[in-house]
Order: sequence, then C-alpha cells, then structure tokens
Amino acid sequence: MKTVIIEDEENAQRLLIKHLKRYCKQVEVVATASTPLEGVKMINQHEPELIFLDVELQQGKGFEVLEALPNRTFQTIFTTAHNKYAVEAFRFQAADYLLKPIDPEELVEAVDRCAARSQKEHPREYEELIQEYRNGSISKIAVPTRYGLAYLWLKDIHYIKSDGNYCCIHLLSDKKPILVTRNLKSFDDLLKSKGFVRIHQSHIINAIHVEEYNRSDGGFVFLSGNIQLEVSKRNRALLLASLGSISETL
Repeated sequence: MKTVIIEDEENAQRLLIKHLKRYCKQVEVVATASTPLEGVKMINQHEPELIFLDVELQQGKGFEVLEALPNRTFQTIFTTAHNKYAVEAFRFQAADYLLKPIDPEELVEAVDRCAARSQKEHPREYEELIQEYRNGSISKIAVPTRYGLAYLWLKDIHYIKSDGNYCCIHLLSDKKPILVTRNLKSFDDLLKSKGFVRIHQSHIINAIHVEEYNRSDGGFVFLSGNIQLEVSKRNRALLLASLGSISETL
C-alpha cells in the first residue's frame, strides 16, 4: 500500500515510519509532509492508497487536506494526541484514528482494516459525511468494524451496548448487532448532542425510541420492541432531561 504521512512533529514522524517498517510490511511510505499544502501536493504526486494524517498541524488542520481533495481514492488514518478529535475522525469517515504515542498493536489493526477494504466502495457516503460535517449536522455515521466500515442512519440505531473496548450497535431491524472497534465513551462524545443518552455504564440509547420509563427498582427504560434496560441513579436525571426536551417538541 503506497502511503503518505502528513505529520509536523519530527519525532512522531520518525517513530511512525519505524513502526510501519517493522510491523506493517505491506505498507510503503512514498512521501512525507508537514503542512496541509505539502500534504495535498504529495498526495496528488504519488496517488497513495493510504495516508496517515495528523489532526493538529502547525500551519492548519489535517481536515483541510481532505476538503482540498474531493476525488479521494485513498483511505485515511488520523493520528492525534487529543482524544476529542475522535469525533471529527468519525465524521470524516476515517478508516481509523490512532492516539499518540502510537501503539504498534493498534497500528497493525488499523492498517489491516484498510487493507481489507477499498475507499472507492463508498464515495457517495463519504461526500455526504463531509457535507454534514461542514453544515454542523449528522444524520449518518460511519463506524469501524473488523472488516471495514458500516454506514448507519442515526434514526435506525436502537441502542449501543458496551463490550469492553468494543461496542455492539443494536438496530431497529432484525439485523445482527454490529460489533464496532470503539469504546462506549467514543459514541457518547459523538452522539450525545444528537438525541442519544447514556443511561448506564454499559448502555447508550436513542431517546426517540423510548416508550416508557419506570422508576421502580432503581429505574428502567423500555424501548420499542419490548427492550428493557436498566438506568443508573447517576444517569437518571440526564435521561429525564432528555425525555423532557423531546416531549416539549411534540
């Protein structure tokens, strides 16, 4: 996989190249850049299949590279020292994102996911997500799975259940839950302003699908489809506030 690295920290760039040479034999680093402008130039020149893109560059943000290249045929792995940028990485349909200092095992997993799929498979969805990010709204998200990306409408998400460092996304349909390589906090950060509520350490629900809240025995919420989930005392007020805001809009 021809690869371009866009990273303005020299030590971080060297370490990433070292890890790729040692652990990811299928990757060939053909160019590096330290600014968005240089990054766009290197991508146009080398036509890579994969780029590693630092989110926070001294002369701009990594997202500017993607916006400058509307006809993308490469996949993107964001690198960042700040977990808050995971939200933007989701919105930009990154194949993955890696927190610095980069863990070799996580690096290998991210590269393997990119090798297993092609960015060309979903160009339309990619552009939809970019446009929604620019407009400050999200109606659809791309979530990383073991085999690539799954594209989901928010309205179709029933609830999300934590499974250690993974999550299971349960949909309204009878489809099998989707196992996603992200923890529950990542989804809480991404979706809490979009009508989703964390009701428990293990669950996030889509509040539009709530049919009943029962205060007995600490509290339970009933979702459509006869789904019953426990509400923790710590999150009860958050749930009630969310349900209240929904009722006010009806």
